[in-house]
Amino acid sequence: MTIPDHNPAIAPEHCHGLDFVRAAMMMLVVVLHGSVSFIPNSPDTLWPYRDPQSTMLAPLIAIPIHVFAMACFFVMAGFFTALLYQHRGARGLIANRARALALPLVVGWVVIFPLESACFVMGNMRSPIIAGQPGPSQMATTFLENSWANPTPNYFSFLYYSLYFYVIAFVFIGLIKVVPRQICVRAVLPKQKVQSAT
Repeated sequence: MTIPDHNPAIAPEHCHGLDFVRAAMMMLVVVLHGSVSFIPNSPDTLWPYRDPQSTMLAPLIAIPIHVFAMACFFVMAGFFTALLYQHRGARGLIANRARALALPLVVGWVVIFPLESACFVMGNMRSPIIAGQPGPSQMATTFLENSWANPTPNYFSFLYYSLYFYVIAFVFIGLIKVVPRQICVRAVLPKQKVQSAT
């Protein structure tokens, strides 16, 4: 097993089909977020607003879309990462991912997180008051005092976890480059195929 060295002479082929898949998954994510408000649960920290007209169809729509769409996004990210590595090498891939993932994560999170927290507070204020939970005025006061309380990646979680996966991928790429080829083949292929591979 080998990781092919990058070759700048190879022009990356544009995959129009994957563009369509990515756009379709984004549309499904819109449907996902539109359906969460209709799930017949009490408001929580993940989604503070619940519509009074709830339906059991909402979780049947939201959960499968969430599981399928996020898996699709990560698989496509891995595919395009392999193309970038082959075309630009490790340094080019790191520079590209820093611009495309790390920078939007840092800048977007700083800007969006307080606004998102404010929207969640407004959603909680419009939801039915539940015993044991803080009232609307208390929630608004808490937010205004510290809008950065309990910072989480939330809607930037895809970028956040993708960076972790890229670090793991670089570790494996480095190991495959260093570890002898025969050991890699034995670790991945069944014994019957090792002889034919060598």
